[in-house]
Amino acid sequence: MKTTIKTTLFLIGIVLFTTSSIQAKAKQRFMIGGSWGSYNFNNSELGKIDNLIYGSEFADWYFSDSFGLGIRSHKFYQAGSSDYDEEVIIVNFNVALIAILMGSDSDLRLAAYLAYGPGALSYKNDTAGLDFTETADTNSGGLFFDWGGEMFGLRLEYHLVNAKYDFTQGSSSGTIDTSGSAVALGARIAF
Repeated sequence: MKTTIKTTLFLIGIVLFTTSSIQAKAKQRFMIGGSWGSYNFNNSELGKIDNLIYGSEFADWYFSDSFGLGIRSHKFYQAGSSDYDEEVIIVNFNVALIAILMGSDSDLRLAAYLAYGPGALSYKNDTAGLDFTETADTNSGGLFFDWGGEMFGLRLEYHLVNAKYDFTQGSSSGTIDTSGSAVALGARIAF
């Protein structure tokens, strides 16, 4: 299923990238939107969690033709029950520096971002007897294609997320590594 989603998102990105004949001049300065997609944890144990949904919201302000500042959220939660013992809810909130690599004055932009900010983890594992909430500093980076008109558009995104949460509960302590990568497709509104 995850491979099918990634392949579909990749093909949509190729179509958007190669349709240069429908590009028009645009100078959007502020964009808000959200996206949904698949997420692969670096930690193979967390990858066993069923019904995990990845979502991201963003707000971008472009103060020049090539650079901008933004806010990124990366959220993970379970849409239903899982046969695996672990349950996880993760919310990372990062402030981003954005560089437009291509298309600063067109309806198709390729951009990269680096971001840093706080994150929160709610974790439960019945087998290990763990149930806690922790916070940590997180960072993320990625690429995105933004395509659309003066107001509405689509965004194809690739994210790398680094988020590790140290915990202590009773006599148990350790680190939950929720780092990984995501592919997502979303919509945005520009002003």
